[in-house]
Parts: sequence; structure tokens; C-alpha cells
Amino acid sequence: MIDLGGQIKSALETDPDVVSHAGEKKVHRLKAPEGIKSLYITFFEVVNDDTNFADNEPLSVNLIYQVDVWCEKKDVSHLVPLSNGAEKVMKALGFSRIDVQEFYEDDTQLYHKAVRYQIAKDYEEE
Repeated sequence: MIDLGGQIKSALETDPDVVSHAGEKKVHRLKAPEGIKSLYITFFEVVNDDTNFADNEPLSVNLIYQVDVWCEKKDVSHLVPLSNGAEKVMKALGFSRIDVQEFYEDDTQLYHKAVRYQIAKDYEEE
């Protein structure tokens, strides 16, 4: 199994566009810590499927990660630029965007943009 979570987190945390909109320490895997209200990113793995088998052994893996941008109404003007910064990072890592959805979360009163990215990796690459 290939896990690119560490690579994604590091790339997002050090990207100048992401940091300029969200600030430092605003990228979290799975869930943000309590108390963070606005302009942060969460991400998680959605799919990690072995593919292209030979002699019953997988040769590659299909990975899908979701990157979510969260903000309060006062920061909604940063939603698209921060999402674009995250997109630039994911594409630089070799991912392709496959889905985008925008939400307003009534319970938290946060705006939320969810973007899914896909990549295929050969096991021999890792």
C-alpha cells in the first residue's frame, strides 16, 4: 500500500500561496483540532486500490485524496484563492482533479469546498 499523506501535508504546509491565505499550521489530516474556525485545510485518503496485476501481484495503485477548504463568512473571499493554491500543489504532485463540490455547513456555519484528486502510481516508483 502506498500512502502519500505525508507528502501532501508537507507540500501544502510549505506552499507560499497556501500559507499566504491560510497561515501556518492550518493543514490537517482527517480533522482539524478543536478551536480552529476559519481558513484551514483538511485532507484524507478516499481510495487506495491495487491495480494492474501480474502473477497475482499488484503492479500499481489508484489513489484518490480529498482536499477540503474551510472558512467563515468573513473569510469567504479567500475560499477560491486557497482552493486554487491547494490545486496547484496537488497538480505539482501529479494528481488530477476529478470532482469539486461546495457546501455551507449549517451546524458549524462554515463554507466548505471539497475537491477530489486522483493519481495512479507504480509500486516500483516508490
